[in-house]
Amino acid sequence: GQGGSADGGAGAVNAGPGSPAERGETDTLTDELYDHDSDWDVVDAALRVARRRGVEPVQVALAWLLSRPAVVAPVVGFTKVGQMDAAAASVDLVLGDDECAELEAPYRPHAVRGWLGGAVRLPGISS
Repeated sequence: GQGGSADGGAGAVNAGPGSPAERGETDTLTDELYDHDSDWDVVDAALRVARRRGVEPVQVALAWLLSRPAVVAPVVGFTKVGQMDAAAASVDLVLGDDECAELEAPYRPHAVRGWLGGAVRLPGISS
């Protein structure tokens, strides 16, 4: 068989050219759209607040979202029960004004990109 285990059995991963496993290494568009240094500064702020509070970073992120008047219901996904429990616990976490300011300070707005009412807008491509 091709790649993977000697018997080509279930669970074998074939990471040859064009395989889904290779996409993470070659997909530069995703990085261009969503991976900005300033975004990591926001993540670092969330980690600091979470560490001080003794909670999971996801709880801080969701508590911040829930504190915003325009956010009706954050969409949350998880694959493990512990992730669901941490997300649910965010409902009881109330951030102080100083903590919200710490989370917001490093944020830099991004241009709107992606699917917008039938038109796809990508950087460097005009329609």
